[in-house]
Amino acid sequence: MSILIRKLIDRRGSLAVEAAIVLPIFLLAVFALASLIRMTAVEENIGNALVDETRLLAAEAKVPIRAAAYQTDLTDRIMDENFSEIQSAKLSPFLYRIPYVDPVNGRTYDNLIGASVDYVYDISIPMLPIPMQTGSTTVLTRAFVGSELKGSPMSFDEMEKNDSSKMVWVFPRSGTKYHASSCRFVANEPRETILTSSVRHGFSPCKICKPNELRNGALVYCFPTSGKAYHTGKCTQVEKYVIELSENEAKRNGYGACGVCGG
Repeated sequence: MSILIRKLIDRRGSLAVEAAIVLPIFLLAVFALASLIRMTAVEENIGNALVDETRLLAAEAKVPIRAAAYQTDLTDRIMDENFSEIQSAKLSPFLYRIPYVDPVNGRTYDNLIGASVDYVYDISIPMLPIPMQTGSTTVLTRAFVGSELKGSPMSFDEMEKNDSSKMVWVFPRSGTKYHASSCRFVANEPRETILTSSVRHGFSPCKICKPNELRNGALVYCFPTSGKAYHTGKCTQVEKYVIELSENEAKRNGYGACGVCGG
């Protein structure tokens, strides 16, 4: 009996030692997970504020009164909505209605609005001496100013016409045909897209061109059917790529229907 009691005491002692070792690790993991969830929520809140305020700025760009207060309004909103989660938020000098020439394809994008917010988390993980964490969120859009065209006003009958057309794919660097998305000529080619958080989650950065430092809003290139990475336009993996546009626009730009898929 004494031997059995001694074994039970020894077993309880070993269990106590195991608990003393495992419990702090478990608690640390719980605290770390909670902190990561809070950081993710902050990132989403700041992204929503940035997109929302920029959307309003773009919508009212024809009469640019809102631009003067944009930076102050955005910074105040971010701090108010995340006052207990971030230590500071700094809005980089934002680009307002500027032209941009893409160095890869040479296309010019006019009246762009771009902004970036850098912020410092006021979130720590207990028991871990981790340096202060920082984050950054970027948005790029086009001001809703329309285009000024010379000529006679459009008649009511012309306005009533439905000019919608299906979307097709073309090779902007080469080729004279437009294709359906299922066409074998374009199905396996990289597609030009805008870098977003969804692209980052769905694809990993290319190990050759290393586009890690690109900010959201940059043009990148992905292989939707066969690739797992996103690339810069100068990557050796991106010899040619396709872009999407309407069939009417493709015809206006001189493209003809593909002889295989019919466009």
